[in-house]
This record gives sequence, structure tokens and C-alpha cells, in this order.
Amino acid sequence: MKYLKYLKYLKYLPILLAFSTPSQATVMYGTLGNFDVINDTGRDAHGFEIEYEGLHSTDIGYTWTYSRYGNPSLVEVPAATVNGVATPLKTIVRYTAPYDNATHKWAATSNAATFPWMVTAAHQCTNPLSTDGCEHFVNGIFTSAITPKSVSYHWLVDNGAGTLVRAETLGFLTPPPAINIPVFQPTVVQPAPIKNVVQPPVVKAVVAVMPAPKEPVEPAPTQWGTPHWVKVIKTTIHNANPVDAGVLINEDKNGDGIPDWQNGEPAQVESEWYLVQKEPVGNAVGPKAAHKGAAEKINPNEKVTRKYEFYKYTGKALSFDGETHEAMCDAVGKDNLHGSLALAAVNVTDSMGNSYNYNCSTDAIVGDYIGANMVAFEAAAPLTAIEVIDNGQIGKKYVARSVVSGGNTPYKVTTNGLFPLGLIINPVTGILIGTPKVSGVFTFNVNTTDADGTSITKAYTISITDVNGNINNNPRPTISTQTLDKGVVGAVYYLQLTAVSGTAPFSWKVTPALPNGLALSAGGVISGTPAVGTTGVTTPTITVTDKNNKPNSKIFTLSIAAAPVVCVAPKVLNPATNTCK
Repeated sequence: MKYLKYLKYLKYLPILLAFSTPSQATVMYGTLGNFDVINDTGRDAHGFEIEYEGLHSTDIGYTWTYSRYGNPSLVEVPAATVNGVATPLKTIVRYTAPYDNATHKWAATSNAATFPWMVTAAHQCTNPLSTDGCEHFVNGIFTSAITPKSVSYHWLVDNGAGTLVRAETLGFLTPPPAINIPVFQPTVVQPAPIKNVVQPPVVKAVVAVMPAPKEPVEPAPTQWGTPHWVKVIKTTIHNANPVDAGVLINEDKNGDGIPDWQNGEPAQVESEWYLVQKEPVGNAVGPKAAHKGAAEKINPNEKVTRKYEFYKYTGKALSFDGETHEAMCDAVGKDNLHGSLALAAVNVTDSMGNSYNYNCSTDAIVGDYIGANMVAFEAAAPLTAIEVIDNGQIGKKYVARSVVSGGNTPYKVTTNGLFPLGLIINPVTGILIGTPKVSGVFTFNVNTTDADGTSITKAYTISITDVNGNINNNPRPTISTQTLDKGVVGAVYYLQLTAVSGTAPFSWKVTPALPNGLALSAGGVISGTPAVGTTGVTTPTITVTDKNNKPNSKIFTLSIAAAPVVCVAPKVLNPATNTCK
């Protein structure tokens, strides 16, 4: 039944990530779904990677295709153990510029930004013609209820050999490996069936303690961990219309005073503060160990989102228990900064075991914003299809990708149009797999009907290149001449070079120059008479460029022999010394 698909991420509502400042190793503005990122590596970059730990490629849906890099590629790295070291499952969304092996140039560049960094509104860096060192990406809108264990970001730079590597491998600045925001997994319970009554699911989300990798080693097993605040903002929406991916969280583009993702409906919003702090080893799990969301029913056509914002705890030293390090100011006042008025006289114990009263209401206990998570629940996720399918290459296996999601399984998936040979979309699960066998530009439709009879059709256009990066309907030229004829000093030389593929007419060049006496014409003819002193072997690089300005190069070996020796009778030629005797 449909309600078995009760838990889905609200279409196009992503997990939110921390804002950064210029003092950190990365500068990002916005959300995982829509964000600007500053190229703070100090050098030009030619790509960008987003790495999700704990996700399969089939868990990722929407990817941004309007950047200077076009469609990204997905790579799934399975969990493994090498030399006793375990590495987790990862999926990488990789945006890269094409590299021209003939000209040794990248087709797209994210220029190094200059300080001070520009401060964006999370969607200002969408112009692919801009050179201001800022890019915009939309990613990580998941097609399942799984959350990543961590997310990391990496600029890709040229390693000097025409290969893109992460900037940190060359010692340049790069975004940190992960933003430490708690990962929470909702718990969903399907109520027992009641005759003639359709019961919605019961959803419960638990937020764990904020991880603190830089937290000092605790001196005693009874020590409490570093406290953090969680502000829980709950929003209920009854309008289940789909939301466009380009709409930013909480942005009001149409000016009606309501965030666009609310579908024009005033939302019911509730917010509360909770203090989370790791409790001593052996303690019973108390209220500060985690925020345990109350279970609630999610009705059909109703969407509930919970945004979990995280802030530092900044209570003074006197607000901590001197023996256990427990934070005692555990309620926030109406100003969202100081302690609650109800905590005007909190009993605190110092390190000597003495008690005193502390006034939390005058203490600024809420500090800097750290980051946020957002999760959404809906009783029945709508049947949807991903926005784009990755481009591919002949012989290179596609990573598994969920083309459709939501609705009620099983699906009935068919395609029509020009579908790439070698690729398959599972007609029941909607997962794309396969290895392309031919190159070209393919335009096709994916038609899906779910178990409830709901149908959608999505059109796609993808490019499949050959091993050289060419597409059959507009390939790069290839020099078909296999070898250069040998030349002889003083003898006339003539050779017409040939090329296949590409679009005629062709133009030809050679570097370095041919031996003295020989020349290469623009039409591809090597002619002339090798001069005295040119005997030997050279390795010229010949480049052909077609009408579409697509070049290709090939290195040849050219041998020039010495002029033959003519002996006057009765002398004869000594082959061993090439002299007359």
C-alpha cells in the first residue's frame, strides 16, 4: 500500500549545512540544495566534488546542470577494508571540465577568488560567463530517507599533467572534510491495520549529541561533554503541490510574504530550544544526551518539516558543575540569547563540592550559529523523476542511478525515442545501469506508471562520447597517415598527409620546424629537398585542425639519409664506409 512509502525527503528540501567565514578553509553560502562556493584555493580550478559518506548513488536525485561544467558524473566507492583499515561507503558527485589533449587546455575554469571574499545570497554565482571565483551548485536532493554520515567539498585543480586532483593533495586550501552536524535517522512506525480505516504512519526523529572532533580529552570518566544548543523549528504544510528545485529554503521570490516552498500556504510554525551534551560513561541516558522528538501522525496531503539549528553554548564557567562539567543553564529565554527567567537561581556545585546559586537569566548562553539539518516527512511522496541523467563514455560503466522515485512501487517504466545502446532502465525499480556501446547525442523519454496508476513522462538528452572524447555526429579529426616516408639529402621529397573524421577543410601545422629544406603546407603536404647537414632522425609533432576548430596531434619519426656516393670506375662503393675504393 502507498503508506509503506511514508518517509521521503520533501521534494527539493535539502539538508542545510553550516555557513562559513573567510577565516575558515572554505567559504560557502546557502544550503546543500542551493549554495555558492568561493574558490579559495589560491589557484584556478577546473572542477568540484561533493562527497557523501554513507550514501549509494541511487540515493541521490537532483543534480545541478546549469554551471559552466554541465552535467556531473557520479561515482560510488563501496565500503572496504585495506590493510586492516576500514573505509566507508561513499558516493561522489563530480563536476569537471573537458581537457583537450592537443592544446593542453581545460574547457572551463573557476578562477581563483581574491580577498575579501564576496558575500552572496547563496544563488548569485549562477552565471557561467563570470570570472569572479564563485560557482553555484544544486545537489544532494535524495530519493530515499537515508541521510549522509558526512558531506565534504573539494575543488579540483590540475596536477600539472592534465589530470584533476583535489586541491588539498597539492597543498592548497580546500573545504574541510566534513561539517560536523549531527546525523539523525527518523524512526517510523506503521500503525496496526484497522478494518476499513487507513491509518497514517507515526514518525519520530531523534537528534544525537553534536560531535566535537576538537574537544579535549576528558580527564575523568564522569566528565560531561561539550554542550550545544538545538533549536527545533517545526513547520506543517497541507498543500502537497511539488516545489521547484530552484526555490531556496525560506526565500520569497514572488513577494507574497510567504516562503515559496510553502506553496502559498501560511505554515504552522513551532520552535523550541534543547541543550544536548554527552553524558558520563555508565549514566542512564538522560534528557541532555539527545533530543528525542515526540511521535506524531502524518496525515495524507500533509507535509511536516523539522529544521534543527545548532548553536554553541556560551554560558560562563560558573554555569558548569565544577565536578562533572554538566551545563546547568539548560533553558533559553524569550530573547533567544539569555537563560530563561525560570533559571534565575540554579543550584550549581563547584569543584570542592560546595553549592551556590547561579543566575542563568542574565548569562548569554546561546552563542554562534554552527549549522543546521532539515528533514521532512510526508505520508505519500509524489511520483517524480530526476532532472538529468549523466553523460557517458563508450565502455565506461554507469553508476546505478534511480531515475524515478516516490509514488507507490512497483513501477512500470518504459522508454521511447533514441535510447543509448548498452543502457538499461529496470522496468520495475526505475534504476538505470549499463555500459554505453555507441557514441552520439540521444534524446528519449522515460515513461513511468506506479502501482496506483499515476503516470509521469520525463524527457532527457544525454551525450555519449568515444574513448577520445568525440561524439560521432561531431567528432574530432584523426590523422590517418601512419608513418612519414624517409628522406634523402639533396633528393626531392613529397608526402600528402591525410585525416579522417572531423569536418573538412583541415589545416595543418608542425612543431618544431621540419629539417632545413622541408616545409608543411596548410593543406597537409610535406615537400622540399632536405639540405646538407640534415642527416639524422627528428620527431616532429603534426597537428590537424578541422572546420569546427577541433584539433588533434600525432608525433611522427622522420629519417633523413645522407646523399648517395657515386664512384667513378674503376673505383667501387664500399658499403661499410659509404666511400669509394
